[in-house]
Amino acid sequence: MILLSGSIFAQFKGSIGLDGEYDSNAYNDSYGGGSMVGTAFMDLTTDIDLKLAGIFLGADYSGSYSAYLSYLGINQNDHLLKMILWRGLGKDGFVGLGGAYGFQLNAADRSAYDTNNFKIIGETKIYLAQPVLLKINGALGKYQYQNLPKYDFDQSIVNGSVGFFLPLQTGLTILAGYKKYDFTPLSIDSQVPINITNLSPGCRLSHGIGSNIGLAMEYSYLKNTVTTTTTYYMPDTLLNEVNEYFDYFGNRIEIKITFKLEPAGKMIVWGNFINRNYTMLNAFSLPATDNASILTRQNLDIIRRDKENNFGIEYDIPLSDIASDVGFNAGACYYNNKSNDELYNYKKLLIFAGVNYNF
Repeated sequence: MILLSGSIFAQFKGSIGLDGEYDSNAYNDSYGGGSMVGTAFMDLTTDIDLKLAGIFLGADYSGSYSAYLSYLGINQNDHLLKMILWRGLGKDGFVGLGGAYGFQLNAADRSAYDTNNFKIIGETKIYLAQPVLLKINGALGKYQYQNLPKYDFDQSIVNGSVGFFLPLQTGLTILAGYKKYDFTPLSIDSQVPINITNLSPGCRLSHGIGSNIGLAMEYSYLKNTVTTTTTYYMPDTLLNEVNEYFDYFGNRIEIKITFKLEPAGKMIVWGNFINRNYTMLNAFSLPATDNASILTRQNLDIIRRDKENNFGIEYDIPLSDIASDVGFNAGACYYNNKSNDELYNYKKLLIFAGVNYNF
């Protein structure tokens, strides 16, 4: 109904574009194997004044189609629709309540991993005092695998931050994140946990250097706890965010430098340093021969430890002064995961480029 109304449709803004990416190690393991993927995407957003006590209806849609152009033979559709009723609070603040629905459809050979995600969401942003900004968002919902229902879970998510705007172009933000997934496994199920709880408190320090350079450093403590029905627990390794299905604790440090380029455009250089210390997952050797099944790997009787180092650079620029609504971006990322599990001791390179039109 909204799309059929010309006056309302004119209120939409967003972007469409095409991206291409080369991944030198698509499976994230020591065997390697490259892949190329092309993606077409669209993002739409609007805010409609309901003329009711200052309440607006915010609607956002993002969708993409990705086609893998290599021997992997995979393609997928990702879609997310979000609608929220919100009202302004003071200067630049707001409070909102709504819902979101997302889904993913995969090619036939991976259709078992098609997903639906329903959530009730709440968001708020408010200045507690002029230099102190509070942000909170939360969600309650259900995540479903269309053809693997035993992995369905209820989810509870809360993220919050308190930002302090300090003198001399400096900001300090205290961060906190909480996620809990509740499953309904059978009593003897060795693949499905009872629940997963994830905590990620941290802080971010940002600083402006002149008018064209921004420096940000962020630290997070990582704590992931999994409760299972059996000691012979081993989930499907093709699940989304498979690391979350195992106990671990660790740290994440990110350093990012943003350069505002003249006359237009920007460049971002960043590095991530993550370590995960698993508590219930042992490291394994590689199979004895290249032709042997991955299931023949031998238990090394030591707890798995991973250290992941990521480095990247990205460049964004309008294509011309005339076509300022058309943008181009390109970049590269290098990943090095050091693990005492030989299968996950790997390196990879991502190279990507894209063009988008903003309207």
